[in-house]
Amino acid sequence: MDQVTVASLNTLGLPLRASDLPARYGAIARFFETSDIDVVCFQEVLTRWHLRRLRPGMPSFRHVRTGRGIAGPAGGLVTMSRRPLGPARYHRFPVPAAGMGRVDQAKSVLKGSLVTRLADLWVVNTHPMPNRDGDWSGTNRHAAMHRQQLAHLAAVVARLDGPQAVCGDFNIAAGSTFLPAFEAATGLVDAFAGDPTPTYRAEEFLGPGIPGHRIDFVFTTPSVTVADRALILTAKHPFPTGPAYVSDHLGIRATLNVAVRSAPGR
Repeated sequence: MDQVTVASLNTLGLPLRASDLPARYGAIARFFETSDIDVVCFQEVLTRWHLRRLRPGMPSFRHVRTGRGIAGPAGGLVTMSRRPLGPARYHRFPVPAAGMGRVDQAKSVLKGSLVTRLADLWVVNTHPMPNRDGDWSGTNRHAAMHRQQLAHLAAVVARLDGPQAVCGDFNIAAGSTFLPAFEAATGLVDAFAGDPTPTYRAEEFLGPGIPGHRIDFVFTTPSVTVADRALILTAKHPFPTGPAYVSDHLGIRATLNVAVRSAPGR
C-alpha cells in the first residue's frame, strides 16, 4: 500500500479587494508548505494573477496542473503536488438543463472537473455550480442543474480505471437528495461520512442565523481506505489588520491507503 494525503480548499477567489486576497493567499500557501500534505485540490483560483499569489509560497509543490482558460486556470481549478503528476485534462460541465436563468447558464461554462494522476491514484478536482438558496430538496429550482452536473461528473470518473480520490467544493450539502444517486452511480464512498461539521462559514459570510453545511468532499473508490481525516484552516489567521479567516470555506484533508500496482515480472 502507498499512503497519500490529499486536501481540498475553496480559496475564496472573489472579492479581490475586500477580502485582502494577497495576504490570504500567502497564509494559505504557508499553511500547506509547512504541512505534511502531498497533493492539494484548490478551487476559485480564478486567474493567472491568483495563481501567482499562491505558487511562490509553496515551492515544494513543484507539480502544478490546471486546465487552459481564457484568463487562467479553467474552472478556477488548480491541483498542486509534491509528488509527480501525470498530464491533466479539464472537463467542462454542460449548460444547465432548461428552466435555469441566463446568468446560471452563462456561469455554468466556467465550471468543471480537472483530472490528473498521482502514481496509482487518479485525482479529480471539481467545483459544481453554487446553490445560494440553501435548499437541496428534489423540488428546488437548482435541482435539475445539480443532477445534470453530478451525472456529468459520474461519467467522467466512470472512464477512469483504478483507485480515485474525487475532491472539491461540491456546493451540495451532505445529506441532500442528490448525493445517494451519485454514490450509487459511481461506487464512490464519502471519506467524511458521519461528520456533520459544516465546511462553509454561512453565518459569517451570508449573515446571522444562516446554518452552515458540509459541502466540501473527498470521495474515494472502495479499494482506497481512509487512514485519517480532518478539517483544516478552521481558525482565524493573525493578519496585521486583525484576525480573519483565510477563506469562507474550511479545508479538508484525508490520508488514504492506496493499493500499489505490481511492476511487470513481479
